[in-house]
Amino acid sequence: MDEIAKNARVTKKTIYSYFKDKESLLKTLIEEELIKMKDLIVKHSNDGNFFKGVNKTLYELLKYKKEAKLFVTLTKEAEELNTISSKKSIAMIDDAILNFIKERLAWAIDKHYIKKCDVDLTAFIIYKIYIAVMFEWNKDIDEKEVTLNVTRILKDGLFN
Repeated sequence: MDEIAKNARVTKKTIYSYFKDKESLLKTLIEEELIKMKDLIVKHSNDGNFFKGVNKTLYELLKYKKEAKLFVTLTKEAEELNTISSKKSIAMIDDAILNFIKERLAWAIDKHYIKKCDVDLTAFIIYKIYIAVMFEWNKDIDEKEVTLNVTRILKDGLFN
């Protein structure tokens, strides 16, 4: 909190007047990042062609997550320090993203853009693929190449 106050050029007391503790500050920061990610998803969700919308969305999310220092820092902290707050933060991010993926899958099934499937399992698989690529792939990420490969797999496996 000292560092945040210093960078914001306010006192810690000022920060605590807006946030009851570090956890509530972190939660607010995460919620703001999730809103930005959701805006990226919604931006391409209403494209006339569902496949093109998925392709654009995945590309934008990969690019955004690569640049979003908060997510990268939280993931590293959760792995290295194994703190309760970092684990809660990661769980909050995971839940929000998974729920949004589930909503989009249910919508796509309803519109007959994709085959009927287990929405929970499919959302989990899609999300974990991207998490693995973002944080475990040991090569430089070319967002366009990753997007093309993953959407090709999804298209051949899910689209009618």
